[in-house]
Amino acid sequence: MVYGFVCQSGGHVTLYSELGLGTSFGLYFPALPHSTVQSGTDAPNGRASVLPQGNGETILIVEDNPKVRKLSSERIRDLGFQALEAESSDQAYQMLKAGAQVDLAFSDLVMPGALNGSDLAAKVSQEIPQLKVLLTSGYASNVITLGLAHERPYEILHKPYRQSELARRLQALLHDVIDA
Repeated sequence: MVYGFVCQSGGHVTLYSELGLGTSFGLYFPALPHSTVQSGTDAPNGRASVLPQGNGETILIVEDNPKVRKLSSERIRDLGFQALEAESSDQAYQMLKAGAQVDLAFSDLVMPGALNGSDLAAKVSQEIPQLKVLLTSGYASNVITLGLAHERPYEILHKPYRQSELARRLQALLHDVIDA
């Protein structure tokens, strides 16, 4: 029934399961057209709020699901940022090593390939320490904590998240870069 409702609404469902960690479902619905939404209306009380905007900084979006990656890119661009996309942490790492000019990497934690999001964050902090990293996951906090093999804590934005929360977290991480 849920799958049917989501599909009828023009959305899609994702499922990810990992032995010993659990299962995660993602329900994705199309956003309302800009003409039907007040600019920045994201507040729980329905009042318009002004979202912090970027100044053209480049965000590398690392997401293996093409629909989620496209949605994330649109959300990032709506906030005034440039977006580069990678479908895996391995591809993102290669782009960075090849000289991609990026201000922040925004990566899902669970990724196919040799590197997951946490591994990418660890490599970035060792090799490109000025590059900020924001991780995202649909898993519960305790599952994420158990699965992270690295000692350094990274910023994690839990799915699903509001556009206002994404805007605030990006600004908080980029603040030092913006002021520099």
